Amino acid sequence: MERLTSRPSRFGNFHEAGSRQEYVRKERYHPGFLMRKCASAALIILFLLGLVGAASAAGGISPEQIYQPSIAAESVVGTWELLPDDNPLGEKPAQKKEDAVRIIMTLRKDGTCRLFDRNHPAGTDGLWNIENHTMVIRLPSGSNVGFFVYGVRGDYMVTRSPIKGGIDQLWSRVK
Repeated sequence: MERLTSRPSRFGNFHEAGSRQEYVRKERYHPGFLMRKCASAALIILFLLGLVGAASAAGGISPEQIYQPSIAAESVVGTWELLPDDNPLGEKPAQKKEDAVRIIMTLRKDGTCRLFDRNHPAGTDGLWNIENHTMVIRLPSGSNVGFFVYGVRGDYMVTRSPIKGGIDQLWSRVK
């Protein structure tokens, strides 16, 4: 049985190059050597970045990922529905939940709004404004609903309500 040697190159195998050191030295100066090493390093880096991305995506979205330095009033104008979930930003197994009361708010450009929730199933009108991430809805009863708006990305908005000590909420734009 013939003994296998390293793959042949343009310099042949070890025996033709004279010694292993000479073979390796000649192979290193081959024009394709650097290209192969760089391509291998790039693939390893991309693989590791993919692992990091997959690991961070497995934990759901965090408010820090959607946070925007400033919130324009135009970005929150529209109709929003609160997605009913105890922890809307975290990863969770699929489970059946009991029917929850829908919370829908319509924010208009002129600063008026309409809110539908458990206390107002037929809806109630109010006024809203947003300044420095703080959105306040003033209802006719004199009560205020405050939100800290982390940001709006596409058809989703992440808020915290009440502003101090509240819970994170995920809203979906109703089309």
